[in-house]
Amino acid sequence: MLKPASLDSTRGASEDVQPAPLSPYRYTPPTAGPGGTSVATKVRVMGTVDAERLDGLSINLGRIAARRVLAHLAAVSPRSAPSPALIATAWTDQTMSAPGAALRMLISRLRRNLNSDIEESAIVSGLGGYRLSSEVDVDVRDFEERVALSRGSIPDHQCVRVLSGALRLWRGPPYEGFEGLIFESDGRRIQDLRLEAVDRYQRILIQMGRAREGLKYLRECREDNPLHEGLAALLVMTHYSLGERTTALREFEILRRSLREDLGLNPSPELRSLHSEILQQASITDVRVRPEPTGDSARRARLIVSVVTAAVSTELKPAGNLQHQGTDRLVTTLAQRAETCAMVGHWQTAADHYLEAIERALQTDDTDRAARLCMRLARITWDPELGDVVIRTLRKLLGRDPAPVLAAQMRICVAGGAFRTGAEAASFTSPAEFLSDLDTIAEAGTHAELAWALMRARDAMTGSLHPRDTLALSRRVERLSNADALIRGQNLRATFADLLRLGQRGAALRVARRIEDQTTHPEAAVDSFGRLTLRNCWNLAVGRFESVQRDLAASLEFRGRLSSATLDQVVLGQSYWLSRELGDIPNLESHLEGALAVAERDATTPLWSLAAAVLATDIGRPDQALELVRRCRRSFNLLAMSPGSHHTGLLSMTAEVLAVASLSGLEVDRELAEGLRHQLEADPNAGVLLGWPTVFMGAKERFTGFAALAAGDVPGARRHLLRARHEDRHMAPLARRSRQVLESI
Repeated sequence: MLKPASLDSTRGASEDVQPAPLSPYRYTPPTAGPGGTSVATKVRVMGTVDAERLDGLSINLGRIAARRVLAHLAAVSPRSAPSPALIATAWTDQTMSAPGAALRMLISRLRRNLNSDIEESAIVSGLGGYRLSSEVDVDVRDFEERVALSRGSIPDHQCVRVLSGALRLWRGPPYEGFEGLIFESDGRRIQDLRLEAVDRYQRILIQMGRAREGLKYLRECREDNPLHEGLAALLVMTHYSLGERTTALREFEILRRSLREDLGLNPSPELRSLHSEILQQASITDVRVRPEPTGDSARRARLIVSVVTAAVSTELKPAGNLQHQGTDRLVTTLAQRAETCAMVGHWQTAADHYLEAIERALQTDDTDRAARLCMRLARITWDPELGDVVIRTLRKLLGRDPAPVLAAQMRICVAGGAFRTGAEAASFTSPAEFLSDLDTIAEAGTHAELAWALMRARDAMTGSLHPRDTLALSRRVERLSNADALIRGQNLRATFADLLRLGQRGAALRVARRIEDQTTHPEAAVDSFGRLTLRNCWNLAVGRFESVQRDLAASLEFRGRLSSATLDQVVLGQSYWLSRELGDIPNLESHLEGALAVAERDATTPLWSLAAAVLATDIGRPDQALELVRRCRRSFNLLAMSPGSHHTGLLSMTAEVLAVASLSGLEVDRELAEGLRHQLEADPNAGVLLGWPTVFMGAKERFTGFAALAAGDVPGARRHLLRARHEDRHMAPLARRSRQVLESI
C-alpha cells in the first residue's frame, strides 16, 4: 500500500522511544510434538462449550461447574481470572463452605483432563487466579484474528478465504446454555464480530460475481437475527445481484411485515430507499444502503425529555412477559439501526435511534440494557447536550444497584471519558477511584469492556496525569489483544497525541504512518474523520499546507453528521491555523468573528476567548487581544485552572498574547506573565497540543519564552526561545515563529 506523501519522513526527526506495536492479537498455530503429532488442546466456546485435541479427539470436561470455569478462562484469555470471579461463575446458586478448596480441586481435575499430551500445564496458576496456557487454543481467538485481518488492505480473493475460514468456526451462540454477565458481554461482542464477518464476506462476493457462495452463511445469520435490517438488506441485494428480482422484493416484504406486526415499525428509510432502487431496476453497482440524517430537532428534544424522565421515574410499570419480549426485540432493532448509521458517520441519526432504544429499555425497567446503550452512545457522539443526557441517565441508573462490573463502567463513563476534558473529570472523581473501578473491570469484565474503560479513564484524565502515564494506559489497551477496530483506531490516535506532548516526534510520525497503513475496509466514519484530523495536525506543523487544504475539504463532508461543537473544535480550529500560517487576513478576520460568537455561546471554558485573543494578535490588533484576555480573567482565574486536556494550550495562548502586546509597547500584567512562566516551567508536557489531536503548537519552550518576555526577563526569554527553535528545527512553520521573536528582541 502506498503511503500518502503527507506522512513522509521528517529529516532527522527525533527517534526517542518507539512505542510498542499496537497490532491486534495474532493467533499462533499450535506446534507439533514428537513424531509430528499435535500436542495442543482446543477449547471451543462458539456453540456448546467443549474441548478437543487438535487430532479431533473429544476431551471429557466433567461436571457443569468445570465447563463454566473453562468457559470463563477462555473468555478472558490470555489474561488471568481471579479466584473469586471463578468461584462465582462455577457455583452460581450455591454457598460453598470452603470455596477456595473446592476451586482448587476443580482446577486440578480440569488439568488432568486437558493435559493429556501437553508438556506445560493447560491451566497456569498466577497471582490470585488462573489463566489458560499459551498451548491451549481458543476458537474465538482464531475467529477474532481472521475478522481483524479481513479489515486490512488485502486482495478480495484472500479476504474471502480468510472470512470463509472464520465463518466455518461458528457452531452456534457463544457460551450456549451459560448465564452470567461475562458470558453475556463477551457473547454480544462475538455476535457483533460474526455480523461484521458475514456482511463483509457477502459484499465482496457480490462484487466478485460469486454472491451465491455466501448464501448459506447469510441465511444462517439471518435466521438467528430475523429482524436485523442490515442482514435483510444484504439478502435483498444478493438475490437482486443473482437476477432474482422477485425473490429480492419478497424478502423485503417479509421483513416489512415482521417489523410491522412484531414491533409496530416501518422499515428504515435506508431500506426503503434500497427497495425503491430495485423497483426501478437500478444497476447492482448503484444499489446501496445509504443511511440518511433525519434532521428532526423536535424529535431529538422529545427523546431527550423522555429519557431523562424515564431515568428519574420511581414508578416503573412492570411489563408482562410477552410485552417485555416485544420491547426487547424493539430495543435490539433500534440499537442495530443506530450502529448502522454510526458506521457510516451519521452520528446524529444514530444518536436518535440510541435515545429511543434507551427510552424503551427504561420503560420496562431494563436497567442493565439502558446503561449499556448509554455507553454505546458515548462511543459515537461529541455533542455536549447528548453527553449531559448520558451522564444524568447513568447517574440515576447507578442508584438502582447494577452489577459491580457494570457499575464500575458506568462510573468511569460518568466521570468524563467520552464527553469531558480532564479538568471537568477531576471534579467528579480521582485517579484512585478510577484505578479501583479499573481493577473491578479487570477482574470480572471482558477484554472489550476493560479496553473501553481504560480509554475512557485515560481520556478523562489527560492533563491530570503525566503524559507518560496516559501513554502507559494506551499500551495496556494494546496488551488486551482486542480485535475491535474502533478501539485500535482511537488508541493509536491517543498514542500519537501523547508522543507529541512528550516531544517524541519521530515516534509520533511512526504511529501516524501505522494509522494510514492499518486503515480498515470498510472504515468506520469516526476513524475516517479521526485519520483526516490527525493527518492535518501533522501537516500543519511541518508546512504541507496544500495537503491540509485538500483534507480540510474532505473533513467538511462530515458537516451535518457531526455536532456543531465538534466542527468548531476540529475543522474550524485547523482552518484557522492554516489561515494563520498563510497570512490570510480576510479569513482570519472571519475566524475572529466566529471565535467571539462561540465564546458567547460557551461560557464554560476560556478556550474560545483566548483563541479569539490570539486571532486578534495575528491580524495586528494587540490592544483588542489584551482586552479579551482581561475580560477572560473576570470569569476565569487563568493561574488556577484545574489540570485538563487544554491546560497547557490555554497557558500558552495567554503567554503569546502578552508577549505580542509587550513587543507592541502596550502595558501588560507582569504578575500574570510571571505566573504563566512558572506554571509552564512546571508543566510536564514538552509539546503543546490542542484537541484530539487538532493543532500541534510546537515546543512548550517557545511559550515559556513568551511569558518570560512579557514579564520583562529578556535574557531568560532568549534562552527559552533558542531551545524552542532547536526542538522545532524540523517543523519549519513552528521554528520560524521562535526565530521571528528572537530577531525582534
